[in-house]
Amino acid sequence: MIQNIVMNVSIVVSYLFVLHFFFFRRSAEREMSRFRRSLWIGAMYGILGSSLMFFTIPVGYDLFLDLRHVTIVLSAFYGGWVGSFVSASTVSASRVLFFGWSEASAYAAAAMFVVGLGCAAIARFKLSPGIKFQLLNGMSTFFVTLLLLWGVPDKRLFATVAVYVWLTSIAAGIAMYLLSSFLERAYENERRLRKSECELRSAVNLQRTLLDHIPSGLLVEDEKGRIIYVNRELLTMFGEEAHPDALAGVAKSKLFERYREAFFDPGARLRMFELAEGKTPAKGMYVDMADGRTFQLDYAPVFEEGRINAHLWKYQDVTEIKNNEKKLQEANTVLKRLSGIDGLTGIANRRSLDEQLKFEWDACARSGKPLTVLLLDVDDFKRYNDNYGHLNGDACLRRIAETLEACVQKPDDFIARYGGEEFAALLPGTTIEGGAKVAERMRRAVDALRIAHEHSSYGPHVSISVGIGSVVPSGEGSESEVLERADRALYAAKTGGRNRVVAYDAAGQAYVWE
Repeated sequence: MIQNIVMNVSIVVSYLFVLHFFFFRRSAEREMSRFRRSLWIGAMYGILGSSLMFFTIPVGYDLFLDLRHVTIVLSAFYGGWVGSFVSASTVSASRVLFFGWSEASAYAAAAMFVVGLGCAAIARFKLSPGIKFQLLNGMSTFFVTLLLLWGVPDKRLFATVAVYVWLTSIAAGIAMYLLSSFLERAYENERRLRKSECELRSAVNLQRTLLDHIPSGLLVEDEKGRIIYVNRELLTMFGEEAHPDALAGVAKSKLFERYREAFFDPGARLRMFELAEGKTPAKGMYVDMADGRTFQLDYAPVFEEGRINAHLWKYQDVTEIKNNEKKLQEANTVLKRLSGIDGLTGIANRRSLDEQLKFEWDACARSGKPLTVLLLDVDDFKRYNDNYGHLNGDACLRRIAETLEACVQKPDDFIARYGGEEFAALLPGTTIEGGAKVAERMRRAVDALRIAHEHSSYGPHVSISVGIGSVVPSGEGSESEVLERADRALYAAKTGGRNRVVAYDAAGQAYVWE
């Protein structure tokens, strides 16, 4: 009996080594879902439990003793409830398949399946690893003992076998837990070490790749003037065909002796060596090259433990940078101009309107001329969007913007999109009467577009309401004053029936302009 128990333990221990080496070690190195990993664990421990049945200990008629229940424990411990079910099902099926159908096989298979159910339940508990393992092992051994109680009629033999079972299961369980924990930690440490080494290599390769591809020439020399590192960009800048690695250990002075004719000013090359001798950081030194290019040279000593042990040089072709700066300035000018344009309608936006209104207010305050503002709103535009869709709504706003822009005639007049379906017009030097004429011209022009609007409450076509505000600016007021008047007039136009022009007179009373 003891010999067979030792054989069972030896097989389990050997299998643990093989399993950890070929599965846990490799599964940590590649992506695998948690469910799939549990299935594999259950299957492999199920195979182990099935193989242990060939090394069993006969303890009664058609009744055998082995450590197959421990394999279910290991499966539940590493694979959770999924692994427990898979391994228990595999062991139960193998018992009947290998030894035929009998009452003993049925009881043994059922017992292993019950062990699997119990392990699956315990595996879901959040316990410390050691406690969980021993709880799983104790529960499975308890069910094996019950099976022995049924299969061994001799109570004295039952007591002897039960003692062997419990001692073997507890000892084997502790040993397997410690061994599996040790192997798991060992392979996890190995995995972390490999990962760290891989990350370090990747970081070094990435650093070298970045240095080789940055748009600046780099050169690092040691205290004796020998090159430690030079990147491809610097060699390209000076037309050097040698590989960067081939220049390691070459004296920098010898390398730059080849480039003597490349400098427009021979003294510039000598000043570079003076910088290294003086160990004084320098930034933004411009060096003119014979081919018309201009390089910007930066120098910095490299300190380690309080002393200089290397020198870093950076060369940059600022000819292209200056061209880029010029292009950037031109782009900024265009962007500033475009930032004042409404992207949908192509006319000025609210930001431009605010800037222009302040400018015209100050100009009219100085000249004593009136400033008239029109605020225009497309009637029932939400219903138009709901009925015809936003794309047609955008097209409608573009047509209205073009129409409004065509209705202003004076060079100083200014049309802008005020927001949503609202537009605004600045008419500097125009009286309220003149503004009303322009507003009515705009209203009729929009009406003449004959843009169908079936759901409008104010006619079968798209229409606009216009509010007029007009003041003579003074130094004490602000530009918001004229906007407020126009806004009140627009509100009166919308509440009074829409598709009309409303103005505020000097007394602040709204009236419909006809």
